[in-house]
Amino acid sequence: MNRDEVIRRMKELGLTACVFLDDADAIRVYPEFRVLCEKNTCRAYDTNWAGPPACGTIEECEARIRQYKRSIFLQYVHTLIDSYDFEGMAESARLFRDMMSAAKSAFRELYDGDFLILGAGCCRYCEKCTYPDAPCRHPDKAISSVESYGLNVTDLTKMAGADYAWSSGKMYNVGMIFYDRR
Repeated sequence: MNRDEVIRRMKELGLTACVFLDDADAIRVYPEFRVLCEKNTCRAYDTNWAGPPACGTIEECEARIRQYKRSIFLQYVHTLIDSYDFEGMAESARLFRDMMSAAKSAFRELYDGDFLILGAGCCRYCEKCTYPDAPCRHPDKAISSVESYGLNVTDLTKMAGADYAWSSGKMYNVGMIFYDRR
């Protein structure tokens, strides 16, 4: 796999950062993040095949991550009018979801091995998820969130050397690709 080509393709999709993190074992999983999911802080708990509890226990999610030796940090920074620009925040989330879906397809073209991609927020590929009544219609397109897997966005951003701050003028979206199966 040509890393420069991966970076070029990810930036073409609109992602602001694409950083290879060679030691996936250095990424810490925080079980306490799942507690926030269970408290339904995002208002999406138990509503989607790609989110908790359907995506698996925190231990199962960590085991999936640990199957891989390497990872790629992906980020999209969206400019907001101000800290109350809720329309801009929704647009940022929608754009990032689209970018991550395209990133999954692009990485599949560039890398012939197995990989795991994680985005931000609950999967919204389908307008209405079949959960829990029927199996996922598009398991190859579903994307779980970094938070549902217990990953700390601040930690990931620091590891990648990327910008990340809660500021009134920007919204930071973070995703990951785990690859190079053990």
